[in-house]
Amino acid sequence: MKTIDFRLSEQQFENLNNEYPKQGKNSHIGHKAIQIAKYYFNSIYENPKFEDNIDGIDLIVHTPNNRLEYEVKGTEDSRIAFSKLKVSSTNVHNKLVNGLTLLRICSVGNLTVQLHFMQYGEDFLLEPEARWAVKPANVR
Repeated sequence: MKTIDFRLSEQQFENLNNEYPKQGKNSHIGHKAIQIAKYYFNSIYENPKFEDNIDGIDLIVHTPNNRLEYEVKGTEDSRIAFSKLKVSSTNVHNKLVNGLTLLRICSVGNLTVQLHFMQYGEDFLLEPEARWAVKPANVR
């Protein structure tokens, strides 16, 4: 597993907090994580182009020589927190099994975050779980 500490600039940190104020929702953390990933890739590539949520892929990074694809998962935890790390679609499951990189971004909400680049079979496995939809009862 490749792990990188990445420090956001004060301006990037302020932009993130203005655009995605803390609301206690996983989707806000996820949106912040994708933007953090973009900041990181902008720091290592010259003028990368980004596509979001294409065919179930959270982030596609186009560089002059590559097309890089990532499933991006953010957490406020300072560690990977595998117990909170879930893949919710069969499509993404299949892509991960076939080589899609899982990018876990930890410490979302802090100036310095950790980016963990993980591959199926080397750094993580996928275990199926049963899920149930909760619907309101027709109580009178």
